Amino acid sequence: MLGSLTKDKEEKEARVETQVSPVVKVIEIIATSETSFDDAIRKGVRTAASSLRNITGADVKHMTLAVKDGKVTEYRVDLKIAFALDKDDKDDKDDKDDKDDKDDKDDKDDKD
Repeated sequence: MLGSLTKDKEEKEARVETQVSPVVKVIEIIATSETSFDDAIRKGVRTAASSLRNITGADVKHMTLAVKDGKVTEYRVDLKIAFALDKDDKDDKDDKDDKDDKDDKDDKDDKD
C-alpha cells in the first residue's frame, strides 16, 4: 500500500513539474535506414527526440524504397511527429496585456 502511495505522489509531482500546453504541434521529417522500415522509424523518432521535448506520437505518412540494380539500398519513411508545446507563463501575461490594451482602446472610443 505504501508503495502505491509513493508511486502516486511521484506521478503527481512529475505532472506538476512538466507544464505542457494543451496545444500540440506536428512536424514532418524523413528518416532513412539501410536495414529496414522499422529501423528508419526508430532512427527518425530518436533523432527528433534529441531536439524536441514532449513528443506525444508519430504517424508514418509514407514509406518508400531506393533501389539500385534490382536491390533495395535504402528504406525511407516520411514521419509526422507530434509534440506538446511548453506552457509559457509569459504568453499568459501577454494575453492579459492584450486584453488590457483592448479595454483601454474601448474606453478611449467611448470618450470620443
